[in-house]
Amino acid sequence: MTSAVSGLRIRVGFAKVARQLTSGSIKRDAILGPGSTVAFSFSSRNPPGENAFQAEVTAALQKSLTDNDVTIAANTTVKVQVIVTEKSTGKQTTYRSFGGGGSTTVSVREAEILVKITDNGQAVWQNSSKLQNTSFVARPPNGVTLQDYLNKELWKKVSSNLRSYRFPKYVFKKSAEGGAGTSTLGANGVSG
Repeated sequence: MTSAVSGLRIRVGFAKVARQLTSGSIKRDAILGPGSTVAFSFSSRNPPGENAFQAEVTAALQKSLTDNDVTIAANTTVKVQVIVTEKSTGKQTTYRSFGGGGSTTVSVREAEILVKITDNGQAVWQNSSKLQNTSFVARPPNGVTLQDYLNKELWKKVSSNLRSYRFPKYVFKKSAEGGAGTSTLGANGVSG
């Protein structure tokens, strides 16, 4: 197979990779993928007024795994952890009312979503995202403070993110860090 890179055509050696794919040795190095078994945990507080949040989000996250043909069981060395923490950033932001109605200062809060996959206690994959309760325009309903409205909007963002989260199809053991092998491009072509 050849590949064009900025007008340069090089031959890439895939024989070793092809052998590994057909032999199944690459798939054996997967700790997360179709046919694998993992333990699952979700840690978060329930947002105010959302008593079913943890149960609903847990079900959505587990469905994301089982849709990839991953089995969830308690006693396995591979663990999938989803942790949501919320805190104040120590910062404030000010919102101005349209039409000269004054301004309101609110505390900026942040939620971090950490997704971690471990094998025998060693992290092999993780992803984190941070969401804040800030917005360009905010229109709280009558009787709701701007701070309460923005805090609730933060948890809507968290909920939406988690309910639509898709785990990677495959995660490989730490020992597979080098991939399926390497080739070296030199003056005489590809070797290895």
